[in-house]
Amino acid sequence: FHEFARTGNWQDPYSNLMYAADVLNKNRTFLANRGVSSDMLLRAMIAAYNCGATAAFNCYNAGNDIDCKTTGRNYSQDVLNRAGWFQMQGWY
Repeated sequence: FHEFARTGNWQDPYSNLMYAADVLNKNRTFLANRGVSSDMLLRAMIAAYNCGATAAFNCYNAGNDIDCKTTGRNYSQDVLNRAGWFQMQGWY
């Protein structure tokens, strides 16, 4: 679990979004610096949010699906599918 989830701040929407954005940005930097391809970077960032950047990179580096260590083995794909649903409903 992220340490942030153990604090009361997770209940504050602004703090929660800012924390998530920071984690995703750190994941992007970590993964991009290790050569994760640009077409896989978004999924890798999301997978790393769930399982950690090193684990997501190890999946990528081994040629496995980027979600090989995530919850349900489909975390990033599930997040992107849900985002697509919101887009179809007119949310951007």
